[in-house]
Amino acid sequence: MKSLMNIAGGMLSLLALLLWFPASPCHAQANVSTRDVITGLNTPWEIVWGPDNWIWMTERSGVISRVNPETGEQVELVKINDVYQSGESGLLGMAMHPNFADSPFVYVAYTYLQQGDIYQKLVRYLYNGGTLVNAQILLRGIPGNTTHDGSRIVIAPDRTLFMTTGDAQIQSAPQNRNSLNGKILRLNLNGAVPFDNPFYSSTELSRFVWSTGHRNAQGLWWTNGRLYASEHGPNTDDEINIIERAGNYGWPHVRGFCDKPDELQFCEDSILVQPIHAWATTVGVAGLDYYASDSIPEWKNHLLAVTLKESDVRVLELSNDGTKILSEQVYFDNTFGRLRDLCIAPDGRVFVCTSNRDGRGNVRQGDDRIVEIKGSGKLSVAIAKPTTDNARYKAGEDMNVTFSVAGKFIESNIFTVEISDAKGEFASPRVIETAAQNIGGKIPTSVPCDLPQGNYRLRIVSSSPHAVSPPSEFFTVSEKLKIVFVSSEEMIRNAETVLCEGETKTFTAIGGHSQYQWSTGATSPKITISKPGLYTLVAREAGGCTDTATILATVRPRPAKPTLTRNGNVMVASGANGGYQWLLNGEPIPAAIGQVYIATRKGIYSVMVFNEFGCGTASDPVQILINDVESASQGTDSYTLAAERRGEELLVTLRGGRAADLQTAVGTITSTDGRTLRSFAWPLQGGEPHVRSIQLGGIASGRFFLAIRLEGGVILTQPFTVER
Repeated sequence: MKSLMNIAGGMLSLLALLLWFPASPCHAQANVSTRDVITGLNTPWEIVWGPDNWIWMTERSGVISRVNPETGEQVELVKINDVYQSGESGLLGMAMHPNFADSPFVYVAYTYLQQGDIYQKLVRYLYNGGTLVNAQILLRGIPGNTTHDGSRIVIAPDRTLFMTTGDAQIQSAPQNRNSLNGKILRLNLNGAVPFDNPFYSSTELSRFVWSTGHRNAQGLWWTNGRLYASEHGPNTDDEINIIERAGNYGWPHVRGFCDKPDELQFCEDSILVQPIHAWATTVGVAGLDYYASDSIPEWKNHLLAVTLKESDVRVLELSNDGTKILSEQVYFDNTFGRLRDLCIAPDGRVFVCTSNRDGRGNVRQGDDRIVEIKGSGKLSVAIAKPTTDNARYKAGEDMNVTFSVAGKFIESNIFTVEISDAKGEFASPRVIETAAQNIGGKIPTSVPCDLPQGNYRLRIVSSSPHAVSPPSEFFTVSEKLKIVFVSSEEMIRNAETVLCEGETKTFTAIGGHSQYQWSTGATSPKITISKPGLYTLVAREAGGCTDTATILATVRPRPAKPTLTRNGNVMVASGANGGYQWLLNGEPIPAAIGQVYIATRKGIYSVMVFNEFGCGTASDPVQILINDVESASQGTDSYTLAAERRGEELLVTLRGGRAADLQTAVGTITSTDGRTLRSFAWPLQGGEPHVRSIQLGGIASGRFFLAIRLEGGVILTQPFTVER
């Protein structure tokens, strides 16, 4: 740990270097051109290059859309109704499952209102080919605000999800591990918490936390084995950080580098991660990405960041090991206004979205918009239609793709062989081979084993410069090996299953493949799961084709054992936050799903209570005898009891049966958790109806039960509600 003297000495050395060394080495500016892809948007926040080669976009009002990057056509996927938009809040970050073909999940973060307060949640949607459906909440209840909500999302190669959260103007939150604000969080893709998170606990909120001390990180990108984040400072020291496991990034005690007198003590006492770059005055740094293409050679292997306050694109040169920023270039200074995010197409085109309608920008004609940036070189190139060896292939069979080119391709060019869908269309092409060369020729490849039966075509795509060949002639591929699991619940390819404590589930791979190998060592197509973990199956055909599928199992706790409070034939279960199911002699009673149940038959009763995960626990059984049932039946058939609230009084009316001959009754008012709030004797005088007024003063809002016990053991019950 550094001493104060060492830190002070470091400050002087840094100052000397800054005085001697220029802030940014001189570099040639890239020659790029721009065009509007789409205009008239409502404050876009996230743009992502989708697996269909369209741009997927969130708008803060709650709309998720697909945008054709060539034509600007916009297709709405969903309008999220509970999005709350005010200031910087609304529908914000988005990421897509990396294996979208088999797991077409889309993850979004947005703010919502609950009892007048702003909160933030992480939700997973399923893409059904046309719309987003089946919203599943993975994390909710994160305090939000009209500013400082973070919300950028990225998925790492190990299939874990990282999400930034702002401090929501709660200054103490970023240094409190049991607050989810001012953090970078890490979850599994089904919402479970990875056991290797640095502050893992089965009960504490700290289990979600990956790093602490963040103010408002609005850029997040994983590249070359590192997680980079951009972060807003207060009025100085916007930052670029490399995010480390359990790292503390200082806010609110440290701004930018640890180089100010009021920061030194905190830096001395803490293990602090300092930024790799900081701006002395804020630029409003937002979306972040990494540029790896040759399409704009001057930008290759640079971080790209867009800014809001300075309204430009920053091109940040990285050192060879990726741990330092060596220089910075500014493009499009206030050309388009405030810029919120960017994405990069496989061919090297960069797309940025403006944020001029967010309440802080100067709205320009056509705002908001998505703008395309591309290298403006004028190399004339063409790729001829490719040919294949045969017109029919088996799965896994070798294939040679032959093509010729015209024009000059850059030496570092990559030719990519893409295959169409089973109809021969290239709406969502799939890469099956790449070759690093700048001339035509023959590219050896093979037919993917998992292609469904159909008629396919190929095309060749080049990277430097970008060019696309015409499609090849059609060829036929037979359907091949694909693992599908069958369980008692459903048929599914890659399963995500949730078990309750003590529960087991069995999955079976169908298809009669020649070999099976589970990650557990089992060689059967069937597996029974009772513990959490990732279970992987590899199946093999005699021809050599293999397929892999996984089952991700999460085990959820069961609720505490419920208790039953009984008053005659009236039974009340202890509270649960997921629901109830009453049983008679071990069998569920249809529609008996409330907290209170009134028995009308003799037998053995119990109740299952469920928590928010859907896991249940049964109570001890309660026996209802014949006398209780007969009394309840008599009361039900022969008497009527009514209860009407009038202000602070409950007017009770008893009619029917032998009411005119009764002398006394005893009454109680009981809460839904079984507590007796009122007890009273009721002298019954004169003929029916008998009317009694009961004072409700001191009884809070809620649902209650009135029970009247008559002579002979007859019990009458009536629910009522108090609203204040």
